Amino acid sequence: MMEQRGDLVINGFGASNGGQFHLVKINGRGTVNSDVECSEFECNGSGTVIGNMKADKAKVNGNARFKGTIESQQLTIDGTTKIEQNVYVENIKVSGNAVVGGKVKSEEIRIKAS
Repeated sequence: MMEQRGDLVINGFGASNGGQFHLVKINGRGTVNSDVECSEFECNGSGTVIGNMKADKAKVNGNARFKGTIESQQLTIDGTTKIEQNVYVENIKVSGNAVVGGKVKSEEIRIKAS
């Protein structure tokens, strides 16, 4: 079992270094300046992750950009997302717009056209 981790919540305009967290939530405009590992990632505004992201569950409701690779059990994209490298997920659900610069490896992919 993982040790107790804090949360990283960016409300409004802000930036943070990466690291290990329980919850990473970006409301507004936020940037994570390096690799981030978390149980849950949620972007409700405009978010940028400069490094790689590992999350059990990740959800983008707004606009997100990932400069690295995403590894996750579950990735849900309801907004607009640009992933510059690879996506390794158990299942991915896209209801919005997703652009992946690298490879996509997934057990299940569901795409709903708007």
